Amino acid sequence: MIRLWLFIAGVGGAASVIAGAAAAHLGDDPDIHTLLSNGALYGMIHAAVLLALIGVAQGREPRRGAASFAGWCFAAGIVLFSLGQFAHAATGMRQFAYVVPFGGTALFSAGSRSQSLPSAGVERVKLLAGVALLRFA
Repeated sequence: MIRLWLFIAGVGGAASVIAGAAAAHLGDDPDIHTLLSNGALYGMIHAAVLLALIGVAQGREPRRGAASFAGWCFAAGIVLFSLGQFAHAATGMRQFAYVVPFGGTALFSAGSRSQSLPSAGVERVKLLAGVALLRFA
């Protein structure tokens, strides 16, 4: 579980950096620029949050199950939302856009579920998300 989350966070973060650079330097079409920029922003923030949740899920906190559920939702959300937008921008195929709402739902579910974590776990997740947001805003 943890290794898969690390892999998804790493690939999602790397893909977000590449997509952000492509949006900044290659985005002549405003629609492609928007897809790449949004996918990069959300992918990077949620990859950082997934890394924070790995620490919470490995701990002996009373709500470890909530962290596990939130981690799986964040992992699915990164793949479906961000990588769906990247694939849509790269190929122009609208079929990739159909998975994006499912990714957004997974990210929303993960955020809602992570609010039930103990306060120390929530503070760690919020801190890391804030750092990622400041970095890419």
